[in-house]
Amino acid sequence: MKKVIKRAAALLLALLCVFPAYAAGPGEAAGGSSAAAGTKVSASLSSNSVKTSQLDNFQYYLYSPKNPTENMAMIVYLHGHGTLDLKNLGKNKVFVDLMDQAAKKEGAYILAPLLPPEYDLGSKGMWPAVESSLLELVNAVADAYQIDRSRISLAGCSMGADASIQIAAHHPDVFSCITGIVPYHIQCPIAKWEDSWAAALKNVPVWMFIEDEETAIQKAETARDAIIAAGGQSWVDVQHGADHGAATRQALDSSGWDIYSWMISVSKPQADTPL
Repeated sequence: MKKVIKRAAALLLALLCVFPAYAAGPGEAAGGSSAAAGTKVSASLSSNSVKTSQLDNFQYYLYSPKNPTENMAMIVYLHGHGTLDLKNLGKNKVFVDLMDQAAKKEGAYILAPLLPPEYDLGSKGMWPAVESSLLELVNAVADAYQIDRSRISLAGCSMGADASIQIAAHHPDVFSCITGIVPYHIQCPIAKWEDSWAAALKNVPVWMFIEDEETAIQKAETARDAIIAAGGQSWVDVQHGADHGAATRQALDSSGWDIYSWMISVSKPQADTPL
């Protein structure tokens, strides 16, 4: 962890050069916005890239909420397989939905990195292969925007959902909760569960939305049961009658769930049951 913090500090210096607004001066709120009474700052979406300890060009989007303040929540979103450039990421249904919710409800930052295309293969490791770079970026942005460290959540879709569970299990001190949308797809090379992760996720609640497919349901329920047995919190919502793509849409479109509000409300180490 000390190595990650040192790398994050170096990355923060690079970010400050790219985004001067990261550095809040006297009388300014996080993100460089004025703290003067009556001043209003619009929400914004910025794209950029940084050099990390393992990647020369780690691209990402950062959604900044309107009227930002210190100690706001941040959602880190990991996309699924086949999102090969920022243009496609900007149209990603889950990412767009999260930004829409942030605009309508209590604001939060949303960090959406782009997995370098050369890693978007099972043989190359996918998201877990760039785990150190992801942690460097998360830590640097959290420092720069004075994010509430107890409310950094992790969301992922498809392959990104599998990676979210694995990465949070490796770094339970970083993430407050996880929303996994259609993890454990039968064709995903990194779709797996290891019982050793259960103890690590004891204080990182996991909410999973699963396609109606036997293998995916079995793996999700195995993960849920192991986390609960370890003293943690986990929920599985099966999208009945829905395949991989339809289950994603169904999870986002259902009026019965409020994924966004749940994620920004969870603060380490406990969570409320999602309703």
